[in-house]
Amino acid sequence: MGGPGSGRWPSFGSHASLCEHALAIDLAALKRDGYLFTGCAGKINWWRHDQIVSWINYRVEDEGLRLTYRTQGPGSDWCRVNEIIPFVETSPPFGGRRRWFSCPGCQRRCRILYGGAYFRCRACQGLRYESQYEAPIFRAVSQRHKLRQRLGQLDSLEAPFPAKPKGMHWKTYRRLAARDAVLDGPWYEAFDELLERIDRRR
Repeated sequence: MGGPGSGRWPSFGSHASLCEHALAIDLAALKRDGYLFTGCAGKINWWRHDQIVSWINYRVEDEGLRLTYRTQGPGSDWCRVNEIIPFVETSPPFGGRRRWFSCPGCQRRCRILYGGAYFRCRACQGLRYESQYEAPIFRAVSQRHKLRQRLGQLDSLEAPFPAKPKGMHWKTYRRLAARDAVLDGPWYEAFDELLERIDRRR
């Protein structure tokens, strides 16, 4: 989320049911970027080709995240929405406290809200992850390709990790490099498993 929020522009048609193509508000991203303290307010923007294509106002309150935006249902007029997405907290086994959204539609805990007529959890919006329908053996490969494409690299995964693009913060670049290193192991394991399957079929 850039300043304090940027996101993906939704696609329609065959991709409309994918999380990756929906407007999203990520609680972890708000916390990571320093926007999750009581009283913090601003605008969450979604960009496409360096232009803002959608936005909503938000304010962090003690009980939850207040969202203000306009929505329009099928065949209806535009209406203004002013609602609070409640926070809930859990105690992880390793200690500390973890904060979640409580979806207003179903009261499920969730980390990410997705845009539709209203902002709700993935289940309420009927969305699925693209990677859910990939064979697990290729999941690490897909994630690593996506990460490197963000850095402008389109060739083999065996190529050296790409240099930092101009304009990218060093903090972001180091985070991506660390993620690439984590995925490096599964990528080779997946490749080895694929070779084994081919050998067994000979």
